[in-house]
Amino acid sequence: MNEFLKGCVFYFINHILNKIPSRRFRMFFYSAFSRGKISEQASIGLGVKILDIRRVKIGANTNINFDSILDGRGGGIEIGVNVDIAPQVNIWSLEHDPNDSNHASRAGIVTVGDNCWIANRVTILPNTCILENSIIAANSIVKGSYKENSVLMGDKAKIIGMRATNIKITLPPVRIFR
Repeated sequence: MNEFLKGCVFYFINHILNKIPSRRFRMFFYSAFSRGKISEQASIGLGVKILDIRRVKIGANTNINFDSILDGRGGGIEIGVNVDIAPQVNIWSLEHDPNDSNHASRAGIVTVGDNCWIANRVTILPNTCILENSIIAANSIVKGSYKENSVLMGDKAKIIGMRATNIKITLPPVRIFR
């Protein structure tokens, strides 16, 4: 896809589509632009910015609340099913290398497993794998690999507990206009 067309798609997604109050309408276009990698049964709230939708995959019944950022420009983002992401969460798959004199970028995949719960204002950095049924506390900064059922917290997130292993989440339906 040439740069002009990519720019037009980026502008439409992040300055027009993400402001339309109908979730069904938004999800139809998010699914179409991602070539089906974003499920129409997912829910992406108002004001969510998606940087390179081609590398973002979101499973069914996943809810991404308002004003979050999904950065697929690096290695991409894969979010499972029944994941609840609170407002203002930033998920980055591209970052700058602080040791490079030219401010070079470095990329990595971000994976969030099924049935995870990510609280308000969490930042997830590239090369992060959060396995199924995990919880991340508000304002945490997450980088690395974490096992199933982990409860994570902190500015350099650490496992502070374990969640029950028999939990299977089914998120309730979301309102159409939100």
